[in-house]
Amino acid sequence: MIPYVWTTTALGILVGISILLLIRHDRLKPLYALWWMGVAIGVIFLGLFPRTVDFVASYLGIHYPPVFILVVALSLLLLKILTMDLERTRQEQTLRLLVQKISLLEAEIRTLRKAQIKDSHQDGDDDRTQKEAEEKDGRRFQDRQKALGP
Repeated sequence: MIPYVWTTTALGILVGISILLLIRHDRLKPLYALWWMGVAIGVIFLGLFPRTVDFVASYLGIHYPPVFILVVALSLLLLKILTMDLERTRQEQTLRLLVQKISLLEAEIRTLRKAQIKDSHQDGDDDRTQKEAEEKDGRRFQDRQKALGP
């Protein structure tokens, strides 16, 4: 039977190798990888020195050491969720700003096209160019709305 010390250490090493591979293939940003490398190092450390949990738990007055691990793990998960929510909020604000900028630019393009069409009408062109431009703008707007989703 394999001792749990080696199993936990092997698990930590596998997590560390997985994180390094994800970074290498540009699937995970290095900033986020630091968090997960910390988890891998923590698992390896606890695998190699399992009595550390007993010592720290008794020092803090916790009589059942596995509860200490659960409290620390839950606290770290809550911290991770908070940082993820902060990042998502920042991304949503950036996305909203970019959508507004695109809308302003499209309005300006429509204005310039209308002015260009007016100038071309004075030169004797037909109404097809204006209708084609408006249909093209409408299709682009619908495509962007579909891409953004509900």
